[in-house]
Amino acid sequence: MGARIQIHTQIPNATPQFIQQGVLYYSQKNKILALSDLNHPQPRLIATIPWRRQQHLSHFRLAERVLRNSIIQLHRSANGLFLAMTGHTWWRIDPSGDVCKVLPPSDTRPMSRGICELRDNTTYIADYFKNTDRGPVRIYRSSDLKYFEPCWEFSAGSIRHIHALVCDDEIRNRIWILTGDTDDESAIWYTDNAFRNVQLFLRAGQLSRLVDIVPGNGSLLWGTDSHYKLNYICECSKLHGSKPKKIQQVPGPVYYSGRNAAGAIYFGTTVERGEAVLDDYGHIFGLTPQGGWQEVFRAKNDRTSQHGILYFPRGTLPENWLVFSQRALIPGEGCMYLARDNAW
Repeated sequence: MGARIQIHTQIPNATPQFIQQGVLYYSQKNKILALSDLNHPQPRLIATIPWRRQQHLSHFRLAERVLRNSIIQLHRSANGLFLAMTGHTWWRIDPSGDVCKVLPPSDTRPMSRGICELRDNTTYIADYFKNTDRGPVRIYRSSDLKYFEPCWEFSAGSIRHIHALVCDDEIRNRIWILTGDTDDESAIWYTDNAFRNVQLFLRAGQLSRLVDIVPGNGSLLWGTDSHYKLNYICECSKLHGSKPKKIQQVPGPVYYSGRNAAGAIYFGTTVERGEAVLDDYGHIFGLTPQGGWQEVFRAKNDRTSQHGILYFPRGTLPENWLVFSQRALIPGEGCMYLARDNAW
């Protein structure tokens, strides 16, 4: 990885999900695990999602990617409940470890940043589906991760789908809502009152098409997600949705970001089809202490039909840690890396 990034541990077939109170939660096939100490990683099993006999083909990595039986999204509420989503089913895990299947609110599931929770222990979940007909798109809420009710609807024809719901620790009860995909549909919205209403913050064509966002001290930072227009790391003030400032061009669409307590921020580019994808590598760009951006990692697409994606955990990692995993990128396809960033 170079002098800046030093790998500490490599865990096969694992995806980081989120960091909460210093504990890293991750999924490995149909298991939910936790690491309390990244320096001495001793996995603690939280729960196992039951698989039918035919689903055990997913123990083979390529079958797992195709069949989508593994845990794709994972959320833990402040009261200790977990919600785990495979490509087909939703599961609720209570603090004792009991696992039960729950009925999804719709025949969709959120993207990796499409779940968030406010301080009142209400969890919000965003619809994400192809929606080629541009039907209505909803956001749901739940306090027990068992029953869900719609709390907001984007009307038919207004957006294609919701990419992310991201809480802002600096503005009380602020949730940023990211939508796509055409120029008119790609926007940053927000709510400050638990979706009693939603306000448009920024609509700037493909510059406001994003899958993740990093709220900072008075500013928003993101990478654009376009397959047909050049992509950039962008920034703008939280005070108003003025035209975003392009900070750094990147060679492909940005899906997810990561950050740590030392102050580093990371964006990963994705390999997919499109004229804005300038090479067949997934790249990680990391903020430097001087305020610039530097490529700190790259891995080549394995040329399957799946996008080459880099995943980071939600939340802030301790110290100068960088944690990520990769899909359809080689070498190390499917591995989760625990690494240190020596620049910080």
